[in-house]
Amino acid sequence: MSNFKVMPHVVGAQGRFVLLRAHFFLGCGVDELFMYTAGGAGDTESPSLERIQLPDDADDGSRRAADHGLRKTREYGIVPRGRDYLMAALFNAPDAPLNYQLYIYSSESKTWSSSTLLNPNIGAKPITPEKVITLGEGVLGWVDFSSGLLVCDLSQDPLSLRFIPLPRLLPSNRVRLRLPDASPSLFRDLICVDGVLKFIEIEHGVRVPERPSDPWENDVLYDSDLIRFLECENMDGKPKPRDGWRAVTWSRMVSSNCWTKGCVVDVADILVDESADLSLISGQSCESDLKLTFRDLYCAFPILSADSGDMFTSIPVWNQVIVGIDGWWSPFTLGTRR
Repeated sequence: MSNFKVMPHVVGAQGRFVLLRAHFFLGCGVDELFMYTAGGAGDTESPSLERIQLPDDADDGSRRAADHGLRKTREYGIVPRGRDYLMAALFNAPDAPLNYQLYIYSSESKTWSSSTLLNPNIGAKPITPEKVITLGEGVLGWVDFSSGLLVCDLSQDPLSLRFIPLPRLLPSNRVRLRLPDASPSLFRDLICVDGVLKFIEIEHGVRVPERPSDPWENDVLYDSDLIRFLECENMDGKPKPRDGWRAVTWSRMVSSNCWTKGCVVDVADILVDESADLSLISGQSCESDLKLTFRDLYCAFPILSADSGDMFTSIPVWNQVIVGIDGWWSPFTLGTRR
């Protein structure tokens, strides 16, 4: 494992196919892609690992592949075709930033094809895909959690894109996205089950601090009141105390033109399984464990379940949500509020 500059990680998966990205210390110093194929039940073929040769690698060794975005693609879509597959990457077209470049790799022919696709949502800025989902046989959706998803049927000729907008951000989340490096994947998720898009968003409330009385109304100004006033002047630029959270779900057919609201659940309504041991949270003392409730926790990165329409998992943590902080996955069933 010491040969890796960056540990291999998954950048796409569907069925028996798992796409990995790795960066080696030796070699040309760029990311490499490998497709792992699992052996199926009763399959005579053994599991395999195959390096995916990028288009320009076969020419003169140039690194133009990095320029057109293949090596930088965050997640790839995979379409299984028996023992073969198609692998697809979508990003902004280098020579036409308002449009998109779609690259498709065929494992059967070991070749790449490329198409420039028109932006179907001319009035808005191009999306930046954060997730790729399968919408049907040969149909992929590239999701930008801040705006919507682009849909493409890889079996169509010619290829084209369709834009599906996501529900508007909940009020406090609109403010959160103004922060540096904020990502809507922190509080949103989208999946597709049997042609139905299912969407969830978590919103954290904040307690509005009590403002000191107007000094004009006082005959005597105490130091404590003046200090509180100074603290409140700086409150807008600082994180505010949390006050619970709520989850909202929406759904629609892929072919529909509207979203239908599903569940709206407040954390105060969620029943906690008596067997849940909240003391497992890292960094909590024994006394504070006894006072810990789900209302006090910050839940992030919701993941909808494809098996149950009203279940999702999330990471509850005690303090600020920072990448790398300890937490654990906790399941919630919205229909039964558990």
